[in-house]
Amino acid sequence: PAAEHEFVRQFTGPLHALLRKDFGRLTASERDELVQDALASAIRSLPRYDPEKRFITWLFTIARRRAIDLVERTQNEWI
Repeated sequence: PAAEHEFVRQFTGPLHALLRKDFGRLTASERDELVQDALASAIRSLPRYDPEKRFITWLFTIARRRAIDLVERTQNEWI
């Protein structure tokens, strides 16, 4: 749908910037995957979003948690 396309268009850049800044050691393909995952998760979770909170903060939290999970999984593979 058009609304989802606009949502993805609007937030892809900011999510990439966040992940580059906070998780610079991730590869570009890992960041791409995380952005897609975070956007899909946010779309699925919209019914649970609290409109009293800032939307971008909520979305960034989803992306950060996904990135932390990936980093932890990757570190555990090397132990």
